[in-house]
Amino acid sequence: MDKENQGAPASKKKRIIIIVVAAAIVVLLGGAGFAAWWLYGPSSHISLDVNPSVELEINRMGEVTAVKPVGEDAARLLAGYEMLDKDPSFVLGDIIDLFILGGFVTDETDNALLLTVSTGMSKELITELDDTIVAYYEYYELESEMYQQEIEFTTGLQQAAAAAGITTGKMAVVEKLETAGTATRDQLAAMSTQELVDFAARNNIDTGIYDLYEYYLENYLYEDGEFDISFGDWVWEDDSSGSYGDGDWMFDDSDISWYDDDSGWYWDDEDDSSWVWSDEDDSDWTEEDDSGWWDEDDGGDWADAEYGDEDDTSWTELDGDSNADAA
Repeated sequence: MDKENQGAPASKKKRIIIIVVAAAIVVLLGGAGFAAWWLYGPSSHISLDVNPSVELEINRMGEVTAVKPVGEDAARLLAGYEMLDKDPSFVLGDIIDLFILGGFVTDETDNALLLTVSTGMSKELITELDDTIVAYYEYYELESEMYQQEIEFTTGLQQAAAAAGITTGKMAVVEKLETAGTATRDQLAAMSTQELVDFAARNNIDTGIYDLYEYYLENYLYEDGEFDISFGDWVWEDDSSGSYGDGDWMFDDSDISWYDDDSGWYWDDEDDSSWVWSDEDDSDWTEEDDSGWWDEDDGGDWADAEYGDEDDTSWTELDGDSNADAA
């Protein structure tokens, strides 16, 4: 098998299958409009509660079709937000980043997070979402609990959530905790994620919530009980044997994450203090003070004395040649 076919991501194969099914529906029903609705209409949901809260709608193509803030804080933070990529993990990462940079999620606040996904969502997508959340929390050094659950996003549950001003995921928990008879729906709806978890523990109620990080470790990092390093696979984009992204040309390397905090075949920077892959110590792609790849003197561009020009005024040389500019 050639490398191109061997490296085809499973998600792409799934998308091809979906398209074939949609084409069959068009033939059988004679309705292109129905097929378009079937493909691009919302088929699953995600809700995120971390104060603020948000809900995402996803179609059968695996694309986010709607981002719905829940509450005034979320509405303010997401005002003007535009999706640059419809991938659910990408959008979720954007939202978490906005919440953190907006000052709502810090070490001084209750950062317990609840991720709720539709029942039947693929394990692949769930673990991608988990990886995004874990990466952001590790990067910002947030030490708090992360929970998740799988529920049916029924019309009745969604309507109840809208009436209470909370996410569908949180309402699913609230309805289970109401059975204790010691708190009203409004009181439960006002509780944070951690307060709901603690309330359930005190009243011995099984909410169906489980630890997100444990699920992540079990289903992503240690799938098949092994990862790339055990195969001597140190390449972060490859199709060789191993379990961490191999066979699909996905990010993978010698450690457990696609953003690194150690040595190895990282793609960010040498001291791993940021997500960028440009230099030894800066936080952006251009630098004025290090000896990285791009700019080792001070021009603010990508060129340097070794690869471009010494005066760093542009990628091309002022004297018109194609080599390094000595002046």
